[in-house]
Amino acid sequence: MLAVIQFAGITLDLTITAGTIVEVAVIAGGGLLALSRLSTKFALFHADLTNVKTDVGDMKEDIKKVNQLLATTAEADRRIGRIEDIVYGLARGDGWVTGHKRHSVDGEYPTPT
Repeated sequence: MLAVIQFAGITLDLTITAGTIVEVAVIAGGGLLALSRLSTKFALFHADLTNVKTDVGDMKEDIKKVNQLLATTAEADRRIGRIEDIVYGLARGDGWVTGHKRHSVDGEYPTPT
């Protein structure tokens, strides 16, 4: 069977041969095989997504714990900063004991008469 169509300067050969039939069968078979493999991959991907959802829930709990630890650390840093300020003041002579103004304790004990 020989069929040739010409339209606007384009020639289209519609001859059906055994080679054409085999070619179409191979391409269709490859497409079906790829589709079946991809559907299996999509099923595995869907199962992985459900695991990711539970992992995200666990991560949220861990983030809350980390936030609590950061708040505790910030409070500790603030307290340490206050203690450092007190020690610095004591080193300069400001505070309970001053050595450069008097040779006795400032205001802690009454002066003996």
